[in-house]
Amino acid sequence: MAATSSSIRLQRCIVSPAGRHSASLIFLHGSGDSGQGLRTWIKQVLNQELTFQHIKIIYPTAPPSAEISKSYFQMSQTLQNN
Repeated sequence: MAATSSSIRLQRCIVSPAGRHSASLIFLHGSGDSGQGLRTWIKQVLNQELTFQHIKIIYPTAPPSAEISKSYFQMSQTLQNN
């Protein structure tokens, strides 16, 4: 299989560090969610925004996947039939 080169720009939420940036923390969301959804959930759990003095937090949103959507639809149908 030949490798293809394509550039996909992911949507993302970024929380900038309060001070000098020296590290980054990347959170990956689960199927059917988004970077913004994960950021909101973390904020609800902590009752505050997750911030660090020197760490940039990145919440990328993965592009939609036909395979994941198909699997989710099949799972939903199975659950409704039981």
